[in-house]
Amino acid sequence: MRFNPVQSERTGRKFAWPEEPAKGHYGLFEARPPLRKMIVLVDYELEAEDATSGSAESFLFGLLTHPYIDVIRYSDDGPPVELERSETPWGQKYVPGWAVRGERSKDGEVREFTSGGDASYTLHALHGNAAHIARIHTDHPSYSDIPPDEAVQKRESDAIAALIAEGVGADLHITRREYLSGPSRHKARGVTFCTPEEALPLVGFYLRRQGVFLYFRAVDGFQYRCSERIYFFTGALELLPEVWRWSNGCAQHAVASGDDSLPALTSSLVQRVERVLQSRDDLFAALNSHGSSGMDALLRSLDTALIFMMGALDVSARVAHRVLGVGGAIRNAGWQSPQWLARVSTIAPSLAQVFADGSEAQHLLEILRKFRNSVHSEAISPLSLKDGSAPERIMVSLPRDDLAAILSSMDSLGGRDAWGVESRWEGRMHADPEKILELTFQRVLEILNAIMRETPVEILPGVHLTPANCAPPNDPSDRYSEMKRQGVRWQLGL
Repeated sequence: MRFNPVQSERTGRKFAWPEEPAKGHYGLFEARPPLRKMIVLVDYELEAEDATSGSAESFLFGLLTHPYIDVIRYSDDGPPVELERSETPWGQKYVPGWAVRGERSKDGEVREFTSGGDASYTLHALHGNAAHIARIHTDHPSYSDIPPDEAVQKRESDAIAALIAEGVGADLHITRREYLSGPSRHKARGVTFCTPEEALPLVGFYLRRQGVFLYFRAVDGFQYRCSERIYFFTGALELLPEVWRWSNGCAQHAVASGDDSLPALTSSLVQRVERVLQSRDDLFAALNSHGSSGMDALLRSLDTALIFMMGALDVSARVAHRVLGVGGAIRNAGWQSPQWLARVSTIAPSLAQVFADGSEAQHLLEILRKFRNSVHSEAISPLSLKDGSAPERIMVSLPRDDLAAILSSMDSLGGRDAWGVESRWEGRMHADPEKILELTFQRVLEILNAIMRETPVEILPGVHLTPANCAPPNDPSDRYSEMKRQGVRWQLGL
């Protein structure tokens, strides 16, 4: 989840910061919003479309009304005629909140655009030859389904829109323009081009870093807030659909037996996934930061996320140990233990099969174990790379003591390229920290759901599960209703 970094000094636009905290919130350790306002350029045609109520797109446009976000609208054809115009003291008319491209100059190029606020009007110059390059970029895959002359016009209009996004200092340009989206998307300094689907997790991430945690926000400003802890806990529940049957079975047993140790474990597993989500946000923030402090935060968040993923798997093993009545001390329960797994296979073969030799679960467990073991030896270290004009990249070292085992498991889980593995000098290997986290987390979630699905909690005394016990709540007023879970998931981008 990376924003396009600023490559050079931004334009003369004055950036704004959120208002001071409300009266009564000036405690010494009371946090204030740490980030400036986000600037978003939106193609008006997207906003004008009738987004289905309750859809991800309608949720996005609700989030964009948050006071921490400044939205500027743009259309190749300018603002609709029915919108109310303001007028400057010298007679220029404009629509506040809009950027408008200027007329073509004598050489046929668009050299300027205007933007206006509630009490401001600015004339901007458009620099560079991006529009010309777009016109002659005939081998670009965009607009291949329309006549060449129309494609030229489309690419030029897209390039002008990109220059305007850069000119207003936009952090995001939300658009479906073909020349600005897809693998071959056009680049602009400091602007991230994204579709509405791609924008939603970026906006959600920004708001979380500002301390804003929302289940829902409508375009009229109505919103449903929650605490940080409940937000991430709700996200964890949404990512673990098998948890409802698994945890409800353990809860029923606790009521019947008077022993609440199993519910304590099931809650601990969800909490560990919640911690991974928080560390994931910290890693994304570090990737979008600069300097040594960002590198330190990146290493800390990656270490923390991997340890909590391993912790979640360890908790699931302890629950299985209790449910199945496996002999021996519970501290010996672990999917990495061949002896313990052999005892599990005699009671619940389908559960043990999740970690069969050569399985994805086994390879993933090997990667997690080796990274966790690095706590006792050489720590992972960062490597900053700058290739030509490309943005700086941060890589992390792979533990040398277990390098062969880690690479072998990565080869079995999509290959080294998928994990962003590179060799920059002999005897050392580095990988993309975002890919390590995302690929590992996705597979951990799949494995945890498989473990919970195959753990026969029904055999516990006092357990009588109904279909309702095995599914998430469908009551809109429930604390973890579908609307709340879906809203969090959309913002997490998972």
